[in-house]
Amino acid sequence: MRLIFPTLLALVLATESVYAGDASDVPYYRQYDNLERGGSACNITSVAMMVDYFGIALDSANVTRTPDKIYDRFGIKYNPEELAAIFNIIAREANANVRDVFYERGTIAQLRGELANGNPVIVHGWFTKPGHIMVVTGFDGESYTVNDPAGRWNLKKWGANSYDTSVSGQSIKYPAAEFEYAINDNGTGDDLWLHVFEPFEPTAN
Repeated sequence: MRLIFPTLLALVLATESVYAGDASDVPYYRQYDNLERGGSACNITSVAMMVDYFGIALDSANVTRTPDKIYDRFGIKYNPEELAAIFNIIAREANANVRDVFYERGTIAQLRGELANGNPVIVHGWFTKPGHIMVVTGFDGESYTVNDPAGRWNLKKWGANSYDTSVSGQSIKYPAAEFEYAINDNGTGDDLWLHVFEPFEPTAN
């Protein structure tokens, strides 16, 4: 991971993790490989990708994969504020210099801006009837690059059986029009459920 925000260098050296700025480095986890409730674990699996991306340590005596560590401690959470809280609890305990800031009315422009700056985000959307969550790592003007914990989406909003779960969803590309339609309800691009990972200055012990 490469360091951004050079003015925070002294602080970063005192913490266990570094605020990163290369979204292509986001690790991938497949939710169906989780030990528990893989079919409904897109939420904590996406959080796990970001925990590992920022190099935040999460100890567990029972399991080894980060999604399983999160489940072991927190269970499954669907509420976006609860998902942000999971990341922030883990980050705070590790004295990490990043926090999950959830936006209930995020915008397409905000999403694209974060990606242009090399910052991965988590989005919620209607990729399935009950909804689905994934990590977005890039935008090239035509397609979004994502780490989709479920596999490959068939590009149908609210779709039934809308996933090919036999393939990896790592660094997969979805066309901008279909992707933005799935993450936006009002048609004006300003009601996204968006998790942005922002620098945070830990309190000195």
